[in-house]
Amino acid sequence: MSLNEINELFEDDLFEVGDDKIDSQHRQLFELIKSAKEKAFDDASSLLEKLKNYTEVHFSREEQFMEDHGYPLLEDHKGFHKDLLDKLSLIASSSLASDDQKEEVLELVQHWLKVHIFVHDKAYAQFFKEHTS
Repeated sequence: MSLNEINELFEDDLFEVGDDKIDSQHRQLFELIKSAKEKAFDDASSLLEKLKNYTEVHFSREEQFMEDHGYPLLEDHKGFHKDLLDKLSLIASSSLASDDQKEEVLELVQHWLKVHIFVHDKAYAQFFKEHTS
């Protein structure tokens, strides 16, 4: 996924949830995945760790946002977040994984984020829109 493709995802508001900070963090997550995919994996270990750490920060912000607004599916959403963090931890700590396996995991993470934002994050965005208008 190129930087242009990342920007295109957000240009038509398809992946935006309506909170500038969260939307910006979503873009940054895709950019980190793109950077990790472009690097040789000997050089990408720290980038994978950075992706995991940034994801933790983002999820914490997102969960706080949901809690502050009384989102009723917060606990379910936290479970989705935990699943991805577990996957990121596994790949970031795996020195035995081949480059192909790491590439596959990054593709899965990228796909997971797209689906998660489009389905689950859009659901809380709709909830906030309906309850703050």
